[in-house]
Amino acid sequence: MTRTENGLDPHRLPRHVLPRRYELELRPDLAAATFSGRVVITADVQSATRSIVMNAAELEVLRVFVDGSPAPFSLDESAERLMIGTLEEMSPGRVAIEVEFTGVLNDKLRGFYRSTYRDADGSEHVVGCTQMQSTDCRRAFPCFDEPDFKAVFATTLV
Repeated sequence: MTRTENGLDPHRLPRHVLPRRYELELRPDLAAATFSGRVVITADVQSATRSIVMNAAELEVLRVFVDGSPAPFSLDESAERLMIGTLEEMSPGRVAIEVEFTGVLNDKLRGFYRSTYRDADGSEHVVGCTQMQSTDCRRAFPCFDEPDFKAVFATTLV
């Protein structure tokens, strides 16, 4: 199995933190072709750890909290990963991960993107669309973006 210099598999997320429920809020600005968002992920810590590794691509992460406390984080753009540290070691059990972020409504037909349509009068209108196939969600919000990380979602679009 191939590993990166930090010991992580470059193709799969570690399995020591598993998502159970996402509370996602997205706020598109269609005129500016941008969006902001907040996601709270309830997850189960499987083994003691000081890190959480998630997917994030083409997003700017503003703030991260773990169980309500600010947490240090970094983005690895090339690996499309959000690396979250914790000040204290997390024991097995439930954890709440909150991430605030912004992004661009892209024109790549992936994640949360911008499109247009023409109405019956021929006027063009802008709409926000989603494509959430495997590895596309990470462009809409930080998440555990692999098919075997099943979870429940509650999504609010403002």
